[in-house]
Amino acid sequence: MPANTDLRTIQMVHAVPRSAFVSSSDISELMSGHSIPSQAAVRSILSRIPPLRASDKVLLIGAGSGYFAMILSRLVAELVVVEHNQVIADIAGKNLAAFKPANLTVRVSEGESGAADLAPFDRVIALCELTKIDTLLEQLVTEGSLVMLGRGDGHWTSLELCERDAQGNVRRQDLGPVDFSSDIGAALMDMGLVDEHLMATAKEEADRLSLPLMTVVQRHLGAEDISVYRAVAKRLGITFEEADKLFPQIDRSLVRQFSRTFLDHYRMIPIAQKGDCLQVASDNPEIQTVSLEAMMPGRAVQRILVTPTDYRRLWSAINISDKGARAIAQAAPSAQSAAHEDFAEELDNHISPYLVAVYEAILLDAVSEKASDIHIERYHQRVRVRLRVDGELSDLNHYQLTPAEMAGVINVIKTRAELNIAERRLP
Repeated sequence: MPANTDLRTIQMVHAVPRSAFVSSSDISELMSGHSIPSQAAVRSILSRIPPLRASDKVLLIGAGSGYFAMILSRLVAELVVVEHNQVIADIAGKNLAAFKPANLTVRVSEGESGAADLAPFDRVIALCELTKIDTLLEQLVTEGSLVMLGRGDGHWTSLELCERDAQGNVRRQDLGPVDFSSDIGAALMDMGLVDEHLMATAKEEADRLSLPLMTVVQRHLGAEDISVYRAVAKRLGITFEEADKLFPQIDRSLVRQFSRTFLDHYRMIPIAQKGDCLQVASDNPEIQTVSLEAMMPGRAVQRILVTPTDYRRLWSAINISDKGARAIAQAAPSAQSAAHEDFAEELDNHISPYLVAVYEAILLDAVSEKASDIHIERYHQRVRVRLRVDGELSDLNHYQLTPAEMAGVINVIKTRAELNIAERRLP
């Protein structure tokens, strides 16, 4: 432990069970990171700020889940918590009520306004970045201090100390960065989705099979749930997207810049280049981009979390596009030497790996969308692929099939159904 953390502080941090403040499902969409700091982050903060005395009166800006507030209440004489969001204040109040802290008050108000009617305070602590601190400084005792978060880089956020001396002068000091990151295992347990036993089993299986921990946990929980991935992404500070939104953005030239072995090893798919930022999709919330960043000096990498099914759909779309381009190039002489209908007739009895890949990708899309029907329709030279979901037909625009390719896909379907592909009078 850092030198500034005394035994009393260490004991109080370990005495408050964090699980009592993070397991409720209603906090997943409202809080993350700074609002629910890990035990390690709390120890880091308390080790850097001036030691809290048992006689101190403290103002905390931001209730979060109530976890940090509960620890502070056991370290000081009186704690006032100001939270601007009524819903969050209610959640924190409910969590805190189980411990019945007699020296703690929660009120709903703007944090930068403080609590003038309850001032002065020995310390003001804010687990957020404040734009205006003058009002809060006025509510401090002489030689009191204000601690707040500064600018951050990802999960690392700087901690700043502002002290006011007897003459009213304010001195600022950088106390160093605090790591607010949380691994996927802790996040899933925080959300109440798994217990310690299941997490230990999942971690062993993930290491043995070389699979993302999240994927293994979902297998144990049952069906893949998009809402879980969305909540995990929010908790870990990662962007979440569905494959349908990413399909039009895929820059296949970016994918070709990396070996498939490299991308498979790190479970990532380059999607698009936005300025100096490369967007990559992965079904692994703990994806490591250090190697990718080393290959592209000066560029940042933005992680996009997708579900395992959507991860496979993205690869299918890329593979189909590449195979389709090769198939068209190979077939070009034949297409030029014969009418298009003759070309379609020529391929009618031919099944290529590319067409099998198209068929399997369409099936994967249909299963992912829980479709009841797949429609492959031809309108002159245009082919339309649609899914019926809950009675409504929607287009799969990322499939751009020629009439010849449509005939080939139909042959794949006939072959899988053990139908005679030469018989054209039957479906």
